[in-house]
Amino acid sequence: MAHIARSIELDAAVDTIHQQWLRFEELPRCAMHSLYANVRWRAEVLTFEPIAAGTRITLKIEFDPTGVDEVVTRRLEGVLRAFTSFFERQRAGAVETLPA
Repeated sequence: MAHIARSIELDAAVDTIHQQWLRFEELPRCAMHSLYANVRWRAEVLTFEPIAAGTRITLKIEFDPTGVDEVVTRRLEGVLRAFTSFFERQRAGAVETLPA
């Protein structure tokens, strides 16, 4: 199995970030779902680490390396970018539509 880990840092408390991540995962267009659509994966580790400037989010996965390393890496990074965008919109007061 191959391993990939990517991190982002946001200037908010761990509790705030965690609550927003839970909302983000509920969105029907969440990139997380497409990340695993064509990749055989075994484990996912998501950590929220308090840091001086806020919170570091790290997402790690193990996957079957069938020549898709670059694709998986781009998708993993895309998930974190999408969450950052979602979080910033939430912070600014934009309303996201959640599934009923």
